[in-house]
Amino acid sequence: MDVSQQAAKRRKVRKGTRSCWECRRRKIKCEFKKEDDAVCSGCQARQLSCVSQEYKLPDPSPGTGPAQDRRLSQRLGRLEDLMEKLVHKTASEDVAAYKSPSADESPATTQYTCLASDGADIFDSSIAGDAHHVTSMSTGRTPLDHVTLPTPQSPAVKTASRLAKYASISKQLLDQFPAQETLYAISQRSPGAKYVLAVFYSQKDQRDGKPQPISSLAQIPDVSSHPAMIAKHLLDPAQTMEDWVGMVSRLVTSDDELIGSLEGLECLILQSFYQSDAGHLRKAWMTSRRALNLAQLMGIHRRSTKFIRSCDPSFDPKRQPSPSVLWFRINCSDRYLSLVLGLPIGSRDESFLEDSDSQDEGASDRLGRVYAIMSGRIAERNLMSGSEAYVMTQSLDLEIEKASKLMGALWWKLPDMSSYCGWTEACSDDMSAVKLQVRHFSLLILLHLPYLLRDRDQRRYEYNRTTCMQASRAVLLRFLEFRNAFTTATAGRHVDYSALVAAMTLLLGYLGTPWPEYESQRSQDRELAEKTQHKMEEMASLNNDQLYLESAETIRQLMPIVQCCTGGTSTQGSKATVHLSVPFLGTVNIHPSLTPPASHAASVLPSTGSTPTTANPATNAGLLSHTPQSLSPESPVNGHCPYISMDGCLDPDFSMSDASFVVSQWPCFTADLEDWALQGVDTTYWSMLNSDIA
Repeated sequence: MDVSQQAAKRRKVRKGTRSCWECRRRKIKCEFKKEDDAVCSGCQARQLSCVSQEYKLPDPSPGTGPAQDRRLSQRLGRLEDLMEKLVHKTASEDVAAYKSPSADESPATTQYTCLASDGADIFDSSIAGDAHHVTSMSTGRTPLDHVTLPTPQSPAVKTASRLAKYASISKQLLDQFPAQETLYAISQRSPGAKYVLAVFYSQKDQRDGKPQPISSLAQIPDVSSHPAMIAKHLLDPAQTMEDWVGMVSRLVTSDDELIGSLEGLECLILQSFYQSDAGHLRKAWMTSRRALNLAQLMGIHRRSTKFIRSCDPSFDPKRQPSPSVLWFRINCSDRYLSLVLGLPIGSRDESFLEDSDSQDEGASDRLGRVYAIMSGRIAERNLMSGSEAYVMTQSLDLEIEKASKLMGALWWKLPDMSSYCGWTEACSDDMSAVKLQVRHFSLLILLHLPYLLRDRDQRRYEYNRTTCMQASRAVLLRFLEFRNAFTTATAGRHVDYSALVAAMTLLLGYLGTPWPEYESQRSQDRELAEKTQHKMEEMASLNNDQLYLESAETIRQLMPIVQCCTGGTSTQGSKATVHLSVPFLGTVNIHPSLTPPASHAASVLPSTGSTPTTANPATNAGLLSHTPQSLSPESPVNGHCPYISMDGCLDPDFSMSDASFVVSQWPCFTADLEDWALQGVDTTYWSMLNSDIA
């Protein structure tokens, strides 16, 4: 080639570029051992012609390897063009169904269609056979011109498929909405309407008008809205619509792909609140823990986070809830549920308490934050023992007392809710106040419960017993007032569980040596317990509710403690042992006399579980291996509580078949109220009462 021909074929390349066509084709770095080398290291090693990109690529001779590569490159190029055209067509049609092969399409085209189908199982033998057949065809027979579907890895196809999925879910959710007039009536008359709108905002934010107006609950979202947005609208008025919550749980909150936004997180929180308020404590705990994990992924636990991604294109940033309020609500729910179920808390972060120091923060908001912290610390205290646990108990008692002073004396007065005729603003405020007061007194009960039945001769435990009994009276009075005004079983379940715990504590407090004013207090407390029992029975009759039935029966079985004992002097029935049947736990034997029968001395409750254990933990190792952590014994306790013993279902002579039978009688650990009314609250109660914390 002469100089003129070589100059004519020169191409313009970027200054400093020195690479060959072969290295470019292989997409590797073109390197030369020496600056004056004419052939690069790669071409020299492969014994190929090294042609600089300054010159046009010479036409390959027929039958050579580069020619075959060129033909393959052209075929792939045509395939990519066809893919791109189909992507645009598919996206515009919002993912139409794949077409069946027409008469003029070859069998190979049908096989490509099957391989590219989004629903094809790559482990199906027919798919593997089709792939082998297609790849074995000669070059001339491969119908590349007729390929009309992209590969499953195409991002555009995945996006289109996701849009179709969203559209289907949105349609199913929108089908659940009632008529506009009905939805408006629900939003105006539902007791939870104001709550669900304000739950994600502090009192300052509410005063500033950040929450949506109540009228927004009556608006039906557009069909093109994100499923999380529609689900949140459906959950807002759904405090009494269990079917709606079930639909949202099945279609939206159980799908990780749909909840990665502010609206998705709010759906999880609202669902947890509904499940908790309806009494599904164990499901609420799982939902709350999921919300906590998602919030951490979003960085909401960091105080530096200011903005949260929304799936609503028209979302007003001015109405965004404060991340610290969201983090507080999640932790408040998680810690209280963990405490009453005897489960570990999800996060020890207490930074949300520092945000309550603002002067603009409402007193009730600050009180709620403190109680969230106290719930977590009581759960941690339950893992301690000896003097360390007792010192922490005293410290927490002082902190709770200090927190109660955030509210004035008038706020703590028992509200008269019987005067309300229908749903009013004042009724809503009183309901919120009663719930927060019940939370306060319930924390005091759970804090001092391990010391309720300690040796009465040691005066340091007298304060624990007195505090437990005073807090129990306060809870029962508020329960009666609350249930006189609200007779719907699906709301205020925390008050019901707290009332059961308070009634049991009040009656058990009369075991042991009497104290001054024993007789007068016993008579008043017996009357209060009887009123609670009758109210439970009335609620059970009105709502056909299993929780009230079992709670009333538990109180009835404990009533002999205050009916038979008279000021320390024994009547004929006073020494009779009270047998309390605890579902899925065993029989608790309560001995009103000072000294329990010797036969029960070695039978004790587990320290942290629902399954009784014996003095030899290894004996039951086979059975305990099938027991979840939250309901498994860790170690036997000593006989520090002489008034209570237990006849458990585990015995050293149990065979594996017997053990398997016992396990089969346990409920599903995520069971609903119908299958497990007390949800394990009674298990936690007896474990704390007879624990070896002291």
